[in-house]
Amino acid sequence: MEDFIKYLKRKGKEQFTEAKEEEIQQLVEWGKGKLPEEFLWVYQKMMPKNVVGIKDIVIYSMERIENENFHYVPGANIYPLGLFTFASALDGDVICIDLNDKNGSIYQCSHSLLADEEKISFYKNKMVNLEFSYENVIRCSKKLADNYLEFTKELKKSRSITYDVVGIAIDRYGE
Repeated sequence: MEDFIKYLKRKGKEQFTEAKEEEIQQLVEWGKGKLPEEFLWVYQKMMPKNVVGIKDIVIYSMERIENENFHYVPGANIYPLGLFTFASALDGDVICIDLNDKNGSIYQCSHSLLADEEKISFYKNKMVNLEFSYENVIRCSKKLADNYLEFTKELKKSRSITYDVVGIAIDRYGE
């Protein structure tokens, strides 16, 4: 994780601050006590002051994390299912930690597919409607990494890491 901290500092250490203990405790509370230690450690050392762009990912500040998980769609729709939004892709898809997974897998979840908290709908030859459930949200999302440490390693590489999640969902579930 030290390598990732060094990477963030090279990106612009003026964009980050060290978190206060109460801010880390707030993250722990929002994360229902299930956020990966590596995530909390990075935020303790290098918490974004605002949003910080790294390649095709936007990493969120505390204020934005709160808004994304409790007020903005799709984060507020998927948070009750155990998906904690901490970043987004440039197209508006959210990047989440799966609090239901002991490893804290990282997913890219579509802002357009998950805007309606009652169903997931898309069209491929016919209209497809899926129940808005944890299982279907995960099935219609793209797993970016098995854990936060793997996510940080991918983020340091010199390529984009996000996908066309809507296209993936349509290919998987469209008839």
